Amino acid sequence: IAAVKAYDGWKSYSDFWNVWVQNGFNHPTRVLDAWSASNPNSNIPALSLNNVNDELRSSTYFIEPGWYLKMRNIQLGYSLPKTLSSRMGMEKFYIYIMSENLIMIKSKQFTGPDPETPDGSSYSNPYLRPKTFKAGVEVSL
Repeated sequence: IAAVKAYDGWKSYSDFWNVWVQNGFNHPTRVLDAWSASNPNSNIPALSLNNVNDELRSSTYFIEPGWYLKMRNIQLGYSLPKTLSSRMGMEKFYIYIMSENLIMIKSKQFTGPDPETPDGSSYSNPYLRPKTFKAGVEVSL
């Protein structure tokens, strides 16, 4: 697995949305050590209701390990031999099961919902790719 870095835009939503938009609601515990005059060595941006010092700018706080592995599509099927299908009056008989988006393995340090969309484009719906399961039969007469 390669050492991939990704900008996790989800972090700005999950960690700072409550500060900047909802004026002081709760935030994740990881921002308890945010930058302040008494904590100048923190890598977490300052929590502020104002943007006096451009606190809304990007920083290395949003860069995280972004490696991931997904099993996007898997299908298992079986075709009856022609000798059997022709005896039943069919040219082809195929039965299958399949799944999409079955597995996603990602870096434990990546705090966003999906490293494939690290820019945060999945804010409103982090589950844009649902797991689906299908079963079917194809018959040619």
